[in-house]
Amino acid sequence: MKLHFIDLAREINKLYIVSQIPGFRKAEKSIPLHLNSLKISAHGIRIDEYKYYLERKRSQGFKKRWTIKLGKRRTQNPPIDSNVLALMVPYYKNMQKAFEKLMFDLIGKRKMIYTKKLEFRHFWFYRMFVGVKIQAEIIETMWFDFSYADLDQLSNILGPKPLKEFSTRLHSYKILTHPIVRNSERLVLRLGAENFNPRRINHRHIHLKGFYRYHLLVYMNEWIENGPKVGMEFSGDIWAPDKNHWRLIADEKWIKEKMYEQKCESGGRRVKADERFPNTVYSISMPRTNDPDTEIQMSLMKNESTDSHFQIHLKIQPSGTAIPERFDSMYWELKLWEFRYIFRAGETSIHFEILFILLMSVVGTVLIAMIFGP
Repeated sequence: MKLHFIDLAREINKLYIVSQIPGFRKAEKSIPLHLNSLKISAHGIRIDEYKYYLERKRSQGFKKRWTIKLGKRRTQNPPIDSNVLALMVPYYKNMQKAFEKLMFDLIGKRKMIYTKKLEFRHFWFYRMFVGVKIQAEIIETMWFDFSYADLDQLSNILGPKPLKEFSTRLHSYKILTHPIVRNSERLVLRLGAENFNPRRINHRHIHLKGFYRYHLLVYMNEWIENGPKVGMEFSGDIWAPDKNHWRLIADEKWIKEKMYEQKCESGGRRVKADERFPNTVYSISMPRTNDPDTEIQMSLMKNESTDSHFQIHLKIQPSGTAIPERFDSMYWELKLWEFRYIFRAGETSIHFEILFILLMSVVGTVLIAMIFGP
């Protein structure tokens, strides 16, 4: 039986040799496994772009006897290259036993597995990794609820380095106090059974997914009122169910307008983008009324995700960290958007005259700012 091990590019030749020679197989099983993704579900394992899955298959000539088919396919939509690897005859009574055999054939007695992303689809799977350590960068669980006790058990198989990201649905606040979660660099939360309350979460970087723009800004204001410390961050992807061109333009305008209003009301200023975020389209800095030695940098960024085209990011930092821009043309940019909407709606007959006057005003403002400074 040929299975997937360390290097997908050399899979065919290498696995054939390894599967035929026990000595090679034993040595190969002692080498750490390096993966991009390891996803474990009820009936299969996904290793990078390949999925190994189990299916019950009725044995010919036996009405009540079943075997379990082991298959493999590439994870594309639609799935391609699907083929049967083996019929696991002795395990027709118990799917879990077949799954344990599949785990052993794929992972064996390796002491360490390195993966960028580790995803569990059921709580009992982590119990199969006896004597194995998994050094993951990201842990994601969306289809069930980890309990605090589950995370205690999971900590026994995780490597020594803290996670870069822990991602889950917000079903319980208790698990967010577990060391696995608290020590992660970023906590990603999606909508769940619990309502989001930033006052109940103490984490260096909270990131929300699946929230509307209005709710996201409300939660950000509540987070600011909660008094976050220097270095703490709050961000969120803006969920956009309607992805047509004009809807996305309207979202961008609405967010920039709210940011511009906050900048003006707080006595803030437009600043250069954070170097970590090259896709920034607008960034402002606002002083904190309760701590004059700190500031809040708020940035709007474009996303490449299909679920969200924009992301908002907040960071608490020492005053003067953000580099100010010479001028803020957002007021005129918003006016241009208004006239673009008017032209699209066909509500005026003097499009070109208004556009000319508006452009001259913008040019004049820019020239004055460049000559005389901010």
